[in-house]
Amino acid sequence: MGHERAVRCAPTASCLDAATGRRGLALIGEGTEIEMGREADGGVTASMGLAVSPGEDGVVILQLDDSTDPRTALKAFLAEDGVDGGRIRDSTDRGVTTSRATFKTATEDGTLRGEAAFIEMDGTLYSLVGYASTSAWRGYSRSVRTTLSSFQRLTDQALLDVQPRTIDVVTLREAMSVRAFHKRTDSPIPVEQLARMNRVDPDDVLPAGRRIKRVLK
Repeated sequence: MGHERAVRCAPTASCLDAATGRRGLALIGEGTEIEMGREADGGVTASMGLAVSPGEDGVVILQLDDSTDPRTALKAFLAEDGVDGGRIRDSTDRGVTTSRATFKTATEDGTLRGEAAFIEMDGTLYSLVGYASTSAWRGYSRSVRTTLSSFQRLTDQALLDVQPRTIDVVTLREAMSVRAFHKRTDSPIPVEQLARMNRVDPDDVLPAGRRIKRVLK
């Protein structure tokens, strides 16, 4: 197996629920948390989090933003070509300032509907955007709204002490199943979770040269 790159990944969905015992909990940056959804698949790096619905027709993306404040960032987002935004709602709670609005936008694959929130805490600005196709939005709008509202200051010391796992991406030197790869690399996560991370089944045989993600101990 050839080493390609490694990224830091907090314990969420594919990136190890076992570290916190709370499936779908993402630890983002220093002292913040967000519930990405118990059935979502995804991952978190140092500057971006992603949660994808089981049917892969709904997405929530969390990332850092370099704008001056939440309202300015949200207005710029809603002013992008093809974006039709709803009313902006501002709030401040326990030192966390948020500007959010629903939106819809036309793409080559059809119209997407969603909700965006820009959140400032302790001088750092975060962008949280959830969306789905128009036909799927009715089923996901409540979950997206809940996810956006869950951003908060992390105070649980047990979670603050959690050390993020590392995800490594390697290249297979020979064909093998995910189950064989799991055994050979002594993976700290169940084979089913490793397969889900790579969007394959545990007994699927992957060809030589295929890049595959793994979680390091």
